[in-house]
Amino acid sequence: MAVSNQTLSVAVIGAGIIGVASAAYLVREGYNVTLFDHQGIGESTSSGNAGAFAYVDIYPLPQPGILLQAPKWFFDPLGPLAIPLAYVPKLMPWLTGFLWACRPAQVHKSVELMKQLMALSRLEAHQFWQDWDLSEYIVERNSLTVYESGAAFNRAKSKWQESADQGFDIEFLQGADIQQLEPSLDKRFKHAVRVVDWPMVTDPKIYTKAVGEKTLDAGARLITEKINRISLDANQVKLADQHNNDYCFDKAVIAMGSWSNQLTTQLGDKLPLDAERGYNTTIPDPNIKLSHFILFPEHGFVASPLATGLRIGGANELAGTDYPANYKRSEHLLNKAKDFLPGLSSEGGTQWMGRRPSLADTQPLIDYSSASKNVIYAFGHGHYGLTQSAATGKLVSELVAQKPLSINLDSLKLKRFK
Repeated sequence: MAVSNQTLSVAVIGAGIIGVASAAYLVREGYNVTLFDHQGIGESTSSGNAGAFAYVDIYPLPQPGILLQAPKWFFDPLGPLAIPLAYVPKLMPWLTGFLWACRPAQVHKSVELMKQLMALSRLEAHQFWQDWDLSEYIVERNSLTVYESGAAFNRAKSKWQESADQGFDIEFLQGADIQQLEPSLDKRFKHAVRVVDWPMVTDPKIYTKAVGEKTLDAGARLITEKINRISLDANQVKLADQHNNDYCFDKAVIAMGSWSNQLTTQLGDKLPLDAERGYNTTIPDPNIKLSHFILFPEHGFVASPLATGLRIGGANELAGTDYPANYKRSEHLLNKAKDFLPGLSSEGGTQWMGRRPSLADTQPLIDYSSASKNVIYAFGHGHYGLTQSAATGKLVSELVAQKPLSINLDSLKLKRFK
């Protein structure tokens, strides 16, 4: 006799956007779902991202050309990609994997996989918002990527053209056309690319909490304890929290972001996972109004108009989960934004630092553990946790049920690190 989903218990460890989206899909499939997060829903990295669904982004951070730029970036504490010198020894497994991922053949494989994953993300997100009545948290917006340098624009143009060839609505703009769209921008930006259909959430923390609350209302439960231990016993997954309380489930999903290795190593899977830390400042009354999500790729930051204020954020700092924050990075980005957006006021701005979970090839891991198909991994989404959350939830529910997958996940499987 087949066992119904209602009798199968699933633990989802981590209540960021990947965890709550996974829980939502599992609840909808009828599983008995328990979310674990000692901070509660949406209180960690998912609370402070830029709030955009960047389906058009299909190129991973590792690129052959980045090896020429990396040396001058890595050790500039305020550069777009920085590593504190004292942290380099701990980061060596990640750096080794990153260099391997820069090979042209691997980059090509990553791009092809990202095309599939982003297509599924776009499709699933719209259905997810409809199914869970989330439209009040979604803003239909466009993005504007601006360039000072004609050389930088010309280098990027072929990638933008590839996105256009995939069906994205891409517009190439010059000079006065840019100023007409965004009068607050400084006139130094002579080239721009506009992406039509760049949906955003009103605020990522509010959105993540809304998904979580709707999932709880649908039957999931939340336990605000930190899971420190995981083990397998026959067909059961055993968990223990920091107070040595024990829990037993049929299945478990590890969605702890940058902290996921704390449990995966107990199952024999030590992964090149680190925290790619980002910084931002959110200004409740910026004194300017932007109608687009604006990206400054030559300077490594964005200006994101949210319901809670204008968020100036970006930067990549590889420094783990515990290294002290360097809020000079937030100040540096904000000073650049003031230069590029004359009239911007930073009064009342709130600084924040978040730990994006980054695997060495900057692709997520969505797969079974090596120890058992009763444990599923879903982490490592880097900058695209929000963007890929619905697709990941869908794929996690398929892995839990051991059903055929919506896309070929071969390039995202655990074996790529073996």
